[in-house]
Amino acid sequence: MTIATLNVMPMADNRNGRIFLGTGQGDPLQSSYNIDSSEQFRPLERHLNLQQGSDEDTISVSLKTSSSYGFESQSQTILQFKSEGNVDVPYGSSIQAQAIVEEWISMGFQVIDLPPRKTLTVRLSGIIDSPGSGVEIRFNSSQNGQSRSFGGGDFEEVFELTEGEYTITGAYNLNMIFPGADPLSSCPILLEAKLEILGIR
Repeated sequence: MTIATLNVMPMADNRNGRIFLGTGQGDPLQSSYNIDSSEQFRPLERHLNLQQGSDEDTISVSLKTSSSYGFESQSQTILQFKSEGNVDVPYGSSIQAQAIVEEWISMGFQVIDLPPRKTLTVRLSGIIDSPGSGVEIRFNSSQNGQSRSFGGGDFEEVFELTEGEYTITGAYNLNMIFPGADPLSSCPILLEAKLEILGIR
C-alpha cells in the first residue's frame, strides 16, 4: 500500500543550506544549495565543502545533507532528512577566519479524507547531536497551532493526526570567529529525523 492511499499528500518544500569561509587570504568563499520549483518533493543529496589556509593554519567548512519524501514509494515513511555540519581547524591554530554553516529543512504534508472520527497515527524519531545550542527539530500543526520542539539527543514520539497541514523543520546556524572560537564547543552537528505511518485508528 502506498503512502498516498493512506491519505497523506505533499504540501510544502523549503530546503536550503549555505557554508561560508573568509580568512583574509583572497576573496571569501561561499557555497550553497536551494530547492527550486522543478525539484520540489524529490530526493536531495548535497555535499558542500570549502577550505582555505596552508599547513597548520588550514581551516575547512562542510555541509553534507540528504532528504526525501516517501509519497511515490511503497515505504511507510512520509519524509526523512539528515544533515551534518562541521568546521575543522587544527588544534592551536592562530588563523584569523570566519566560518559559517547553516541549514534550513522544512518539509510539509497534508492529511486528507480520513474516515469519520479516525486519526492517522505517525511516529517521529531522530537524533540531534551537537555540543552547542541553537540546533532544533520542530513539528508544527496548522490545525490548532500546536508545536513540538526537540532540542538534543535521541527522540521518538507518536502523534495522532487529524485532517490538516503539518510541517517538520530542522535548522541550525553556526557562525564561528577565529582564533577565539573553539570548534569542539559547537560542532560537529548531526541532525536527523524520520516520520513514519503506523496506521489509521
